[in-house]
Amino acid sequence: MTVNYMGRISILDRGDAPAQAVIDRNARSLAQRVADETRDELNKVMTRVQNIYGAMDIVDDTYLSPSMEYVNDLSELEAILKDEIKKRQYQQQVTVFIVGYSDICHQKLRLLQQVNEFFMENCKNIDEEDWFPTTPDMDLDEVSNTVEDSLNHAHELTKRLAELNKDMIKYMGAAAEKKASNKGRKKIEKALQQAKEDVSGLSEKLLHLQKELEDREEKVHVMVKQMESKNLEVQKFRTAAELAKAAAGEINALHKEIALREAKIISQRQQISKLEVELTETNHIKEKSLTKLSFSDEESQQKIVLLQKELDEQKKQNEDVRKEMTKHLDHQISVLHESHRQAIEDLKTQHESETKQMQGFVVAPLPSGDVAKTTEAESTQQPPETSDVKQPSRSRKGRAKRHLRKQRNAESQPDIKEPKGKSLSSGDKKPGKNVTKSPTRTKGEVRQGM
Repeated sequence: MTVNYMGRISILDRGDAPAQAVIDRNARSLAQRVADETRDELNKVMTRVQNIYGAMDIVDDTYLSPSMEYVNDLSELEAILKDEIKKRQYQQQVTVFIVGYSDICHQKLRLLQQVNEFFMENCKNIDEEDWFPTTPDMDLDEVSNTVEDSLNHAHELTKRLAELNKDMIKYMGAAAEKKASNKGRKKIEKALQQAKEDVSGLSEKLLHLQKELEDREEKVHVMVKQMESKNLEVQKFRTAAELAKAAAGEINALHKEIALREAKIISQRQQISKLEVELTETNHIKEKSLTKLSFSDEESQQKIVLLQKELDEQKKQNEDVRKEMTKHLDHQISVLHESHRQAIEDLKTQHESETKQMQGFVVAPLPSGDVAKTTEAESTQQPPETSDVKQPSRSRKGRAKRHLRKQRNAESQPDIKEPKGKSLSSGDKKPGKNVTKSPTRTKGEVRQGM
């Protein structure tokens, strides 16, 4: 699992990392508690349903046994007893007649069908985007009470059937001892032996059913583990999606920063154009001063010559300053473009690696045995998340700090040297002021723009 180091840096800069960690921990604990409660409720319902299915299997086995017969009502029992052929057939062995059991079985079947429909509807109505499990609309306590009542009623019926079976065996044995001869006694002994064999067979079937119930419980535990592993995978995918969203937000922030830098470059170009305008103004002032000084004495002409020299030197210095400023600004622009291009390429490569890692989490469905093996292997392995997260975050943080330090050094080193102007005499105040004030003012404006 990858972690967004830029998101960590922004959280640390914001200063609310402890509060955010507490909020995340509370949300995770609440989600885990809700998941545990729903899982416990589902386990209870599954155990009850399995018990009902086990009881139904036992009833089916007893229903198919030749020593028991099920009739709907007393009229059907009277019809069987009045039929001489069936009467002779049932007299050859001990047979127990149960009246009205099919109605109770139908009631149980309807109840189980309702429970099955409830589970199927809830499975279809699950929202895939909602990670937290929702509670069903129907009352589980009422359903559990009805299921428990039906189970208790079934247990009471089985106990009553066992008592009736014993009473009928005793009654038949007593009647046979009174009426039958030695031959009849042998038949009764054979019937009793057959009944004992049937009881032993039923006990073996019960053991087999208990084993099947244990196997089903193991399967349920395996399914619960599979559900937990799927929930963990879903959580991983959600965290990866959140990290991708954070990376997209950081890319947008970088685009905004690039736009701000471009605006700054435009403002600096405007400053350069202003400097050029000021140079033209100084040239115009120089020409005016020359026209005025042309009508003065020889001393003024000498001063004009000196001023001309100083103006030429000042012009050269201004041109040198302008060239140095243009070179410096072009260098800064190229450095800024290169740094932004490198940062964008790093972010693109990081985003591609994160998307590849996100795609690696998608695993094809496996058979039940393979899934159980994979879940056991994943439960035994400890995810090395802390070591994988800390090392790249330190190196990338150091790289970002070095990049910021280089930019600050480049901005804090002005490569432009101030021109050293010569002091003029006291008699030449007006032209000296007009010449020397314009470059100092332009330098201050250049520094403010930078």
